[in-house]
Amino acid sequence: MAVVLTVSLPTSVVGDVLTIEGEEIVFEKMDDSNDKTKQIVNTEQPKKVVISHDPIDQEKKQALVIPHSTNIFRGWQYVADIVMLNADPSCDYTIFVNGKIVEGNRLRFSVAHLGRCTFEGYILETNKKGKSVKYPFAGEYYGMEPHIDVLNEMDVLFAGVVNKLNISVPGEASSNISVDITNATFGNIGSHFDVTPTTPHSLCQVSVFVKIDEKQVCMGTKRFRVLPLPRPDASLRLESGNMFNGGKIGKEDLVNVKDVATMLTDWSDLSKMLDVKNLYTILNFDMKFFNPKSGVEVLHSESNEITGKMREKINSLSSGAQFYVTNVKVKSLDGNTHVLPPLEVIVK
Repeated sequence: MAVVLTVSLPTSVVGDVLTIEGEEIVFEKMDDSNDKTKQIVNTEQPKKVVISHDPIDQEKKQALVIPHSTNIFRGWQYVADIVMLNADPSCDYTIFVNGKIVEGNRLRFSVAHLGRCTFEGYILETNKKGKSVKYPFAGEYYGMEPHIDVLNEMDVLFAGVVNKLNISVPGEASSNISVDITNATFGNIGSHFDVTPTTPHSLCQVSVFVKIDEKQVCMGTKRFRVLPLPRPDASLRLESGNMFNGGKIGKEDLVNVKDVATMLTDWSDLSKMLDVKNLYTILNFDMKFFNPKSGVEVLHSESNEITGKMREKINSLSSGAQFYVTNVKVKSLDGNTHVLPPLEVIVK
């Protein structure tokens, strides 16, 4: 069954969407009339409103507040259209809010308080005989402090690699948020941003914007220090997958060492934060053995792999023997190269 409503429409409302008792109502202009008071018929299939000139149902008069938004940042404007359902075209209508007359049908005021705020008013209907009737209405909105959340694991960014950031504005959908980031390239899926800073020992500034009334409004900024990737430590990767970072080791574990690897002793969460598995590439390294008779013997590898000669030498070592993994040269993803401190190995 069709629902018939009559509304006193400000021009700005035509084409907007109004929800009344769960029904979605779309306003459409009539081509042959300039009268702002129209009758609306809402049919169920499809849910669309047609504005016509049928007689007005005077028994369903109601004042309505149609807010443009109910979440407003402090210092910004609350905007709402105030309309009269089933308005009588022969009557005059005046809108009052907090005792003051509202010009036209659009209510505007600056938001000064935080949290839930309310206001009240009424539409005064005056007929040709001078008789007046008040139709009350009330509205509410939520005042919010402009605020952004720009989060990562360590509150610093690393140059030359992808850093993970979560960027959001409370109360705003991620599709309505845009960012500008200096000293970096970036991309995002929703609120998850992949940020690659370019220059270390500098700042990376993240500015967050929200689209309001077709304008990009800056909600705030956050600055991060940009660091080069830290220098790792050298280690031996055991057959079990564990890392050996120096000291005494059993002969059985030692002869089955897979290769030389890197370890972030002081930055254990860095790989998780950056979501990168291979931050460093070992270019070459030496093994330095000491023999009381023949002196120092140095064996060289042009990768992270342990050479055949190195394994032969390790197999020949007896308990108490000592050697060093030294001159370990690595290149990090940010383009820097490092020579790592030597790793001492003692056979148990």
